[in-house]
Amino acid sequence: MNGDNPDSNMTSIPSVSLFRGIYNRVAKRLAVDPSYVSRVARGERKSLVVEKALAEEVRIHREIYRRRPDVGVCFYRDINFRGDYFCMERGMSYESLPPGFNDRISSVRIFRRAEVSLFNDSNFRGVSAASRESIPDLRYWRLPTDSSRSWNDRISSIQVR
Repeated sequence: MNGDNPDSNMTSIPSVSLFRGIYNRVAKRLAVDPSYVSRVARGERKSLVVEKALAEEVRIHREIYRRRPDVGVCFYRDINFRGDYFCMERGMSYESLPPGFNDRISSVRIFRRAEVSLFNDSNFRGVSAASRESIPDLRYWRLPTDSSRSWNDRISSIQVR
């Protein structure tokens, strides 16, 4: 790939391997294969272009990840909007969730008329549901396909509109 540089160094973005989904967004933006982006992130390949795109994606992600959005949604590991959380602004989507959150979300807080679509599987597949209202306890929000099961600790991908 143009921009390959064997002397470049990925130490400036050590946490990039922690953020699933970033590789796909960078690959799409640069029109390269996600596996190439992954190899650059792991240090198996060198590319200043990919490294810069990864660093920018991580910077954006870190800014948004912990900040409550004006219009968007925050996702919490515990009921009643407690515990570790991450937030997403309107227009964002995660085809797979940040580390530690896949199948671990127990409450959802929605801000300013955002709408969230939740998916049981990664890549926006499987059973899905949408809400425009906060859900303090997903144990009481039932799957549309099986009323004996709840959304608690089942979410694997998300879209916010």
